[in-house]
Amino acid sequence: MHYPDHLNIRQYSELDNNALVHIFSEAFGDLREESLDLIEHNTTTEGSILRVSEMDGEVVGTLTTTKEGDVQWITAFAVHPEMQGQGVGTALNWAKDFAYRQGEHFIMLDVEVENERALSVYEKAGFLKSTQVDYFVYSSNRE
Repeated sequence: MHYPDHLNIRQYSELDNNALVHIFSEAFGDLREESLDLIEHNTTTEGSILRVSEMDGEVVGTLTTTKEGDVQWITAFAVHPEMQGQGVGTALNWAKDFAYRQGEHFIMLDVEVENERALSVYEKAGFLKSTQVDYFVYSSNRE
């Protein structure tokens, strides 16, 4: 698989928290607490590995891989908006290669379908639309 030599993909460290909070805020509109909850979820869920993408020592993107049955999931994929179009999105190729090396044949990508620019990145990486799931939330704390 091809991705830029200047892109380093490594496992998350707690030192990455501030950078990831900023990236999740910019990419997903998440509040700080939502970002910290996502980081905690992606670092404590069995089978999940939170990874960061670095360029020149700066964290510029993130993704999480999760093994679930016969499927390797890619979730929480985000690239800092200032770094979009500079090859960071090719981390998807790295994640696909990782999954294949693990013997996986099915790779699923969890994505917001409203982000048309991101959808074109996913299509370039070879992903095809399979299923669309809309989530609804119920809170018993409604007033």
